Amino acid sequence: MEIVKHVIALIVLSFIVVLALPIIGKGIDLITALHSYFSVILGYVFSDGYFGRLLQNTLALLLFPFIFGIVIGGIYYAIRKQQMPYLMIWVWVIWVVLSTALATAT
Repeated sequence: MEIVKHVIALIVLSFIVVLALPIIGKGIDLITALHSYFSVILGYVFSDGYFGRLLQNTLALLLFPFIFGIVIGGIYYAIRKQQMPYLMIWVWVIWVVLSTALATAT
């Protein structure tokens, strides 16, 4: 019976994703634009060589999910006065989405 619930949830979520695809696409575009912004800012700090680019791209990939987590966690703490549960899971989700978007963009 549990598997039936999962299948139904997967079908419903698939319909929601298909209907919301333009909005999801804009959200992914926003995430990749923020990554590019961080990459440009870090370009002023690191050299233009291979290792400089490697550090620049790696830090840009790490900064956005952590800044997102700090902002969301800070807002949650300001409202609830306690640590946000599952905060690192949100950081991982944003990192996976960003990594996937960057991988498909190149």
